[in-house]
Amino acid sequence: MVWLGPAILGVILIAFGILILLVPQILVALIASAFIIVGLALIGIAISLSNARQTSVTYRRVERIDPFSDDL
Repeated sequence: MVWLGPAILGVILIAFGILILLVPQILVALIASAFIIVGLALIGIAISLSNARQTSVTYRRVERIDPFSDDL
């Protein structure tokens, strides 16, 4: 039954294509919503990077720890 998922997706895509042919405004709404979502995602990434840069930590070298040492 591995074929069932792609088959259902194919039927949905064909139905969506026919629906777009009948009502072209759906395509306009789909593209506009994709632009809005991508724009919001990019703004979120930019804010996240801005905060990460401000709160970055400087790391210093740590001595190597021997796990087989008896000093533990």
